[in-house]
Amino acid sequence: MFVGGPYDITHEPAQSSPSSSPLEEGQQQQEHTGLLLDLSEYQLLTEVSDVLGTKHFSHAAGHVPWPVEGVLFGPCKRPLICLPTQLGKGVWVSIMYLLDTGAPITELSPHAFEALGAECTPTAAIVSINGQRAEARLCVQGPSGNHADIPVLGADFMASVRASVQLDYGAGTFTFKAQVCSMIGC
Repeated sequence: MFVGGPYDITHEPAQSSPSSSPLEEGQQQQEHTGLLLDLSEYQLLTEVSDVLGTKHFSHAAGHVPWPVEGVLFGPCKRPLICLPTQLGKGVWVSIMYLLDTGAPITELSPHAFEALGAECTPTAAIVSINGQRAEARLCVQGPSGNHADIPVLGADFMASVRASVQLDYGAGTFTFKAQVCSMIGC
């Protein structure tokens, strides 16, 4: 199963007509390239936080029981989920993640690392995502990335927790299940 995200990028150039305005050309480019231009950190802090009932970057009490419900947000139905995350022995922070099965790695934005208490922005760190140890790298911007402010829950994390995702487009939600062991060594 594939879930859309910043790595779902087509390599076909956008076709513009001679009579297109700059705004129309930008909309055409977004439609044809699949770039993550329809989601911003501001939306995570406002609209998505309202829908999920938890503020992005707010204090969290600790990990929550699986399964966790997410929302299919916006016109592109981006799968977004809020998971408590911790850096080292620091505070737990609610972070909104874009669930992306096409992303090989889990990434955090510079603001996410800051909210987790990082003294400087690392290029990678070991974090706890809903009680599960994971490597998180810094989101990239530029030719190889287009989502510097959107935390991404990648296939590496999903494989490590043996995740399954059930989408409900009618309700605009999804359920994220993890099969994690509570015993050491299992």
